[in-house]
Amino acid sequence: MDMTHHKKTDDIENLKIYGYDLSYTSIRESWPPHYHRALEIIYMIEGEVAVFLNRQRYILKPRDFIVIDSMKLHELVYRSRKSSGVIIEISKGYMRKFLPEMEVLDIECIGNDKSEDDPDILKVSRILHDLSDNYKDKKRGYMLRSSGLIMELMDTLTESFSRNVKDALPENFISQMERLGKIIDYAEDNYQKSISLQEAADYLGLNKEYFCRYFKHNMGYSFMDYLSHVRLNHIYQDLVLTNDPVYDIMERNGYTNRKLFYSKFKEKYGLTPGQVRKTHERNEVQMWL
Repeated sequence: MDMTHHKKTDDIENLKIYGYDLSYTSIRESWPPHYHRALEIIYMIEGEVAVFLNRQRYILKPRDFIVIDSMKLHELVYRSRKSSGVIIEISKGYMRKFLPEMEVLDIECIGNDKSEDDPDILKVSRILHDLSDNYKDKKRGYMLRSSGLIMELMDTLTESFSRNVKDALPENFISQMERLGKIIDYAEDNYQKSISLQEAADYLGLNKEYFCRYFKHNMGYSFMDYLSHVRLNHIYQDLVLTNDPVYDIMERNGYTNRKLFYSKFKEKYGLTPGQVRKTHERNEVQMWL
């Protein structure tokens, strides 16, 4: 899966057939908060990526990993010019055939330099490394080996890194996330245009005042702040991958107010657009994240 086209897990055929999808990706751009129906695992091969999950920031370097449970909002910000990894998406609905309570389990597991002495973390890391090598070599029978490793991985995660959250989830949790997903997709599809709060509320069929409260309650910030977040991520991408003038990049990604743009960009990244470009030209890691 290439993160420049972050695919929707509902459409992944492998998830339906095998219960998982595994692929290499070049992590070339940042992604604003989003979620998946499937459990997602990021295993880094090269470079660095910052993952924001549960209001915490995790820096992943080569051989580090993070397990992001289904329906969990998370954000990715790549930190070095060349970043790549293995992305594994696992259907909890499919895994329910083997563990009936799968979908009421909350799984959380982060493997980095702060957890390298944990034997269970080391076991997960070993499985992910084997999955990566097996996928890369693709020798005869690699799908059999991959399926076996996925089952071993899920057994370890559910045994050592899960908790039952059935009583903690509201009855309408899934429908609430579905509604959020619609507006997230709407923002991603229309960020280059001028979008008003009324248009966003109308898209969901909600009263504007209720929509504003609903979005901020569930996302932690206003819809307009989120829209700005989406635009800035795309602007950042264009800054480091093109030589286009800053003003052209700004305008084609939905910003028309230059003063506001520079203020928001500096607030988010700690650098000006020009400084970001120079930093990437030197292939330096962004330590401001």
